Amino acid sequence: MKKYISECSIVVEIDKVDMTYDRSLNTETKLTRVFHVRKVIKGKISPGTCFYDELYPEENMSQAGITTTRYEGRYWLLLKADCVAPCEEGRCYIDRSEAYVYSYFVFGDDVLRLIEPTS
Repeated sequence: MKKYISECSIVVEIDKVDMTYDRSLNTETKLTRVFHVRKVIKGKISPGTCFYDELYPEENMSQAGITTTRYEGRYWLLLKADCVAPCEEGRCYIDRSEAYVYSYFVFGDDVLRLIEPTS
């Protein structure tokens, strides 16, 4: 994990994550996650920037609709520059294919100990 963190060009602390599920009976479920940056540990990102990604999880839901849930806490994003589109108006898009390749959204008390030596 330490090696992976050292390879990331963007390391930020997140304090809120908004998860919006758009469910339809005729199409797949779309999950949009918005990560609110509280503190920049590594990289040229402004605090207050939002990163977002879009995933298409498999669900067995039969009820269509849009629901949004907010999680507040202490989380981190660990990103490689080639996985993030240029930021526009305080929003940065994370290539959704990366979510299936590696875990860039992490949490836990032990993570900070791994991040601090690289900043």
